[in-house]
Amino acid sequence: MKTLRRKTNWKFAELPKDYVGLCRVLLPRPIRSVAESDEAYELPSVMAWHRLTKDQEDYQEALSTFIEQYEDKADPEPKKKTPTHEILRYLCQENGMSAAGLGRLLEVDRTLATRILRGERNLTVSHIKKSANGSSYRLSVFSIGKSGATPLGQAGFGRSGIPRRLGR
Repeated sequence: MKTLRRKTNWKFAELPKDYVGLCRVLLPRPIRSVAESDEAYELPSVMAWHRLTKDQEDYQEALSTFIEQYEDKADPEPKKKTPTHEILRYLCQENGMSAAGLGRLLEVDRTLATRILRGERNLTVSHIKKSANGSSYRLSVFSIGKSGATPLGQAGFGRSGIPRRLGR
């Protein structure tokens, strides 16, 4: 992928708010190499858990689509279902959120948040809705069924551990 301005360690506040500006940073296009894949992962990771503009959401969805297509070609073996608590733990670590911070986001006690992060307690539909309201993630990251909430295997994590479908 070609960029006008190559930079690493982006901060969310430094990113353009409009689609054209984001395209100037990194043009969404099919990924054909590991290097392009690594480059494409960076911006969605920075954008995770922030309130996004409509243009940022569209851009993130476009990049995520190309990342998913590349991963499907590069790693065609069946995807393992990533446990919910691992997804949540990853998102908290990437965004510097402690168990206490997660507890505040989910409106639960810190000890319950800790048990959720360890996989000792399951997320409820109510927890997922509260966390989705406090982030840029949509409920589509999780499958909500009769047995509770579980992460979607295909829309969960890619081979590098980065969430595949961010935004919508």
